[in-house]
Amino acid sequence: MRVRRILSAAGTAIAALTLASSLSGTAYAADVYYIRTTGAEGFYWYDDGYTDACDTLADGRRAVIRVRDVTTGGTLGQVADTDGANGLCGHKYLPVPPSGHRVAVDIWRSDGAAGAYENYHSESFVIP
Repeated sequence: MRVRRILSAAGTAIAALTLASSLSGTAYAADVYYIRTTGAEGFYWYDDGYTDACDTLADGRRAVIRVRDVTTGGTLGQVADTDGANGLCGHKYLPVPPSGHRVAVDIWRSDGAAGAYENYHSESFVIP
């Protein structure tokens, strides 16, 4: 009888730890979209609009990320990392469209503010 209680208590503890670990993964999950191209990477958090553009090559170019609401046809904004590949990223908050809207995230590198788009890449997703 004592062995059964010990096994039952151990089973309950294991079940509780398993449930807690599965819930903690969900609780800390970020609603973020990641995009990259050669020399640049970007992040768009679609829960609060925080957006990062990160230059990953020390070549004098800038990394730019632009976020567009495809459903309405509007541009939500863009962010540039203009201080080189120093481990810091350019960031700001952009608007977040309502659930169900399709959003496009574009990323590229350019040589200066008016430089041609280099390594342009675009992806889209639907806001859950």
